[in-house]
Amino acid sequence: MILNSVFYKANNPFYEQGTHKLNAPYLALFIIGLSLIVIGITCFFFYPKAKDKVYLYKEKQMEEYKKNNPKSKVTNYEATGMYLPAWERIKLFAPLFFGILFVVVGITMIVGKTISTL
Repeated sequence: MILNSVFYKANNPFYEQGTHKLNAPYLALFIIGLSLIVIGITCFFFYPKAKDKVYLYKEKQMEEYKKNNPKSKVTNYEATGMYLPAWERIKLFAPLFFGILFVVVGITMIVGKTISTL
């Protein structure tokens, strides 16, 4: 049983440990990495615009709530029990997610090594 697991780990590329050098010319990796970092930083600039769109969505939701519930004295968004749907949250946090992703991949390309912990 132990012999089989040792053989499996020795022949499976997913069980490698340590750092691995990327097999490409360094200039190409540097250019790709730098462009990915620039794209990632650009993604962060879209976050304030996404926040503004969320505020507009909440305002429209509150207007509809007041129209449907004219007797309600609740004026706070959180007190109404309303929430942002999943697709609105995805649109809000997508610039942050992709910004972090592009920056990390860009740094990995510039460094030229990956880390495997399996």
